[in-house]
Amino acid sequence: MSKRCSVDHKLETGKLAAAYWAWYPEPDVRVAYKTAYCVKHADALLSIIKKAAGHAVDSDLHDDGTCMACGEDLSGGYELTWVNAYMPGIEAIAVTLEHCYTHATSIRAEITEMGERLKDRDVSKSGAPASSPWASLFSA
Repeated sequence: MSKRCSVDHKLETGKLAAAYWAWYPEPDVRVAYKTAYCVKHADALLSIIKKAAGHAVDSDLHDDGTCMACGEDLSGGYELTWVNAYMPGIEAIAVTLEHCYTHATSIRAEITEMGERLKDRDVSKSGAPASSPWASLFSA
C-alpha cells in the first residue's frame, strides 16, 4: 500500500513516520492534524523533536520560561503545541513544544498547510448516542 509524504506529496511504498499535532487556539477548541514523513523528509520532524528534547534537557522540569525557537521570555504568555510521533521500528515519542506566539503561529501554519486535519474527538460535541457504552466512562 502506498502513502503520500506530507512534505513533497510523492507516493512512497515503504513505511512512513507519522506525527499527530494538537493545539488549542481558544479554550475548549482543539485543533489536530496528522502528517506523514518519508525517510528523505523525516529530518524535518526529527529536528523539531530534537529541539524540544534539548529544551527539556537544558531546563528545569521542561519549562525554562523561554521560547524554544528564539529564546524569548514567555512570562507574558506562551503557546503549547503537542506532538506524538511514530517512526517505524522506534518507540513512540511525545513532546510538548513551548513557543512565543510568533513561532507557534509559524509552525502551526506549516503543519496546517501540509497536514491532514483530524476530526474533533470531543465526545460532548460528537453527537455520540447517550446509550453508547463509551458515554458511561465520561459521566462520572
